[in-house]
Formats: sequence, structure tokens, C-alpha cells
Amino acid sequence: SLGRPAAALVWAERLCGRRPGPLGLLAVALAGGAVEVLDCEGLTRVATIALGAGVDAMGVSCSPATGEALWVLGKNRKLRRWRNLDGEPDYEMPAPLSGLTSLQAVPHSFVPHLVTTSSQGLHLWSQTVEDIRLDRAAPEPHAPRMSAPGLVTVLACAPRLAAAGYDSGELRLLALPGLEMLDAQLPRHRSGVRDLSFAPRSAGSQAPLLLASGSQDGSILLLRLSPEQGAAARSTACRASIVWRRSAQEHAAPAVCGIAIVGACHWDASHGVGGPGATVSLLTACADRQLRVIGGLDPEGEESSSSQGKEPRALLGLAKGARWVGVCAHPKRREAFAASSDGRVLQLDAAAEVQQQVRLASEQELAPPVRITDSGELLAVSLLPSRGRSPATGPAPPSSWLQGDCVGHRPRSGLAQQRWSAAASTAKGATPQGLGGILLLDAAGDLRPLVRLVGYSEPAASFTFLNDEREVLACWPDGGMLLWKYADRALMASADREGAPDTSAVAVPVPSGGSSVARSPRQAPVVGASSPRRN
Repeated sequence: SLGRPAAALVWAERLCGRRPGPLGLLAVALAGGAVEVLDCEGLTRVATIALGAGVDAMGVSCSPATGEALWVLGKNRKLRRWRNLDGEPDYEMPAPLSGLTSLQAVPHSFVPHLVTTSSQGLHLWSQTVEDIRLDRAAPEPHAPRMSAPGLVTVLACAPRLAAAGYDSGELRLLALPGLEMLDAQLPRHRSGVRDLSFAPRSAGSQAPLLLASGSQDGSILLLRLSPEQGAAARSTACRASIVWRRSAQEHAAPAVCGIAIVGACHWDASHGVGGPGATVSLLTACADRQLRVIGGLDPEGEESSSSQGKEPRALLGLAKGARWVGVCAHPKRREAFAASSDGRVLQLDAAAEVQQQVRLASEQELAPPVRITDSGELLAVSLLPSRGRSPATGPAPPSSWLQGDCVGHRPRSGLAQQRWSAAASTAKGATPQGLGGILLLDAAGDLRPLVRLVGYSEPAASFTFLNDEREVLACWPDGGMLLWKYADRALMASADREGAPDTSAVAVPVPSGGSSVARSPRQAPVVGASSPRRN
């Protein structure tokens, strides 16, 4: 008898260099913060590992063959590794940061940085060659008028600047990478902020930033931001001007679920050249299942509103039961993309006319967010597991689980009425059709699906592109993170569309702590739509 409850046990032939007898060793996780290592020949105690007062040991693991290290999971969700049973742990993985809701990469950052939102606020991460590390949390604001405005509901990042929207309707700007709150007088919404979007801009651009926001009450803001320059004001102030607004009082407006600034790439290029600048448009996805556009907005102009002639124009509606899951603007062209829960992905031109669209032939739904790479070559959207079907036990997929038509008012040359299929048969190792994940599509071509990134049983809360668009990092509300490496777009686009895609995606668990597991070269890549599952 060990005198206290046991939660888990593991056997190994040898453990951390110890092999006292021919029957091997047994490690037992106990309540009260201890792991007992026993000799299986007589069950005598070999060593005791202490986790600390009040930290119950919930799990133990090791390699049965080599036993070079012992891993112990505590009730506080910390994971530790011992290579010497008489010493301290040589590696410790902090507990995950739970409640993650959003994840954004900082564009054009010399040191790759990420910003996440959770129920605990904003956090900054840095990416190294080996891992992704949690650097710091956003400091508490000190000025009385800048007291905490509530829970963060949405996040957007630009070079050296982040914007956060809150459930109270407030907007805040933060300097990057320090996450210091900027002293900026920003207008606010009357209800919770549903989406934020910075206009795409080129590296080294001197044009002001454009920020669009939409709220639950249907109000919309388009802001022009000019961060103050100079040593004294480098990270403390930002001048904000309203370019256009729609207040909730002007119309019985539906809630805004997604918003994007279209055409800002042309304004960015013409800024400071002289002469009339390019205009931009706002594309919004609304809760009444409509896509709406507000065109002809002058980023250099003074404040205007929908009551002054810029009225949102309804474009496309969805059938009952479907909803728009997100919109995003092309970073280099006057185009935008939209995705709906019924499996449609659309490409729109500057006049908000449909250029091409694809639709999943399966019953699976799409979910937010919708992301595009800085190069405009890859589009990504979440793919939900099929309802009422277990991904692990679902039937084999048909010969084509994804199909699409390239249709539209102005279809690209050679793409009209083209049909294709992707990720097809179990004979080539494809996973069952009901499995969700993150779907990558060819945004520079015909919107065909290129690869499906899987590895988690639940849909991701958010994801972002990293490492020159060669990796995707996703996060989940329970604090889990997965990092995928994938082939470049040219290789994926050349895959055999009648079979499983000739591409690979490696999923690597990334803990939400100060140190993480390296991108393990021993993690076996799985071809096509498969990747390691993590529950």
C-alpha cells in the first residue's frame, strides 16, 4: 500500500538509467504531489519524485523500451520531465493559457511576433527557430480614463500597432511589441465589437493606417490612424480621424459579423504621390445573411456618414439556415473573398461582383475565421466536422468530397464552368470525410482546395500564417496550439485532383508556456488530408 490514491501508472524496463531487477520498474502518480518509482520484483521503493505541496500527480509517461526520461503531468496542468530520479526536472512546460479566442501574427516584424486574446486579456508571443514562447501580457492601463473596458472580443494587427475591440463597444490601440496602451481618442460603438480589420499595406509604407470596425448594433467605423513619430512619442500617442461612419440610429441595421477594406493597396501606392488618390470600399457580412458594400470612400477625406449619400448596398443573400462566416480583402488587388457556413467561398472584384466561387460537395460547414496570406496566394478557412457523424468512425469518402464550379459574371479565362475534385479516396490514405480542420485554397488561381490541415477534434478558435507563409498556427479555447508545415502553393496546385493531394502537413503541439516543444523532425508527416489527431 502506498497510503494515498493513485491516478496513473506506467511500466518500463529501465528508467532514467535505473534497472535494479529483471522485471522492470513501475512509476505511480499519487495524490499529494508525488510519484513513486517501484521495483517490480517485490514492489520495493526505488525513488520518490516530489511535485510540490498540493499538486497532485495526474499522469506519468515514458518510453517502455529506453526509459531515458520520465514525464509527469500535475493537476495544475504543468508537464515536467526528469532524466535523473534523484534530481530536479530538466524541462518544464507551463500550464496552457486557457480561454484563447483570437490569434494574429504581427505583419512585417523583424522578430516574428504573435498576439493572442483570451479571457485573461492580451498576450504577446515570439517565434524562434525552435519554438513559440509567451513573452508578456498587456500591462494594466494606469490613466483613470483608460481603465479596463471589459472583455476583448476581437483583435487586429498591423506593423507596430494592434487594435482591440471590447464587449463594451470600445476600441483601443496598443503599441507593438510592448503591448502598451496608446493615448488615442477613438470613437466607440454602443454595443460589442464583432470584427476589426486593418487595410493591407506594403512593407515600409508611409501611408496612414486604415482601420474598420463593425459592432453588434450594426454601426460601422472607418478610421485613419497616424501614429506619432519621434523619440518622445514613439509608443505613446496616435492621431485618429473618422473617414466614414454609420451609426445604429440611422437605420435598423443588422449586426456586422465581418468587415474588410477593399482597394487599400492602390491607395497605399498612390499616397504622397500627388493628385487624386484611389478610393476604397467596405465589404461587410451581416447577421441578416446579406453581404453589403459601401464604395467610393476617400481615405484622405473628412468624416462622412451613410446619411450623406454613402449607403450600404446589398449584394448577395444566403438561404435560410446559412450565414456568412467571414470576409477578407486581397492584399495586392482590388478584390475580396467571402465564405459562408453552407460551404461556399466567393471571390469578388472591385465592383463587388462575383468572379468565381466554389462550394463543398460534402455536408461539412465552414466556420470563422477567413484568412489570406500577405502574398495573396493562399486563402484559409475553418472546416467543421460533419454533424451527427464521428470523424473516427464515419464512412469512407466518395470519389470526390470537394467539388467546385468556377462561375461568375466575369469568369477568368479558362475557368468558366470548370469542375474539379480533391482529396478523394481512402486507398491513398485520405481521412474520413466528416473530419474537420483548416482548409487551404488557391487564392491566386481557381480557388481549388489544396490541402486540409487536421490534428484536433474541435474546430480552431483562430489561426494565422507564419514563417513566410510556410506554416499555419492555430489555437483552441482549451489552450492547445498546433503548428503545421506544408508544401508551397505551386507544389500543392500541381497535385492529382482525382486522388489525395500530393502534399504533406505536419502537426506539432505547441504548449502555451514560456518554453515549448521544438518542431520535431521525428513527427511523421501524413500525406493528404491526414495529420496527427489530438484530443
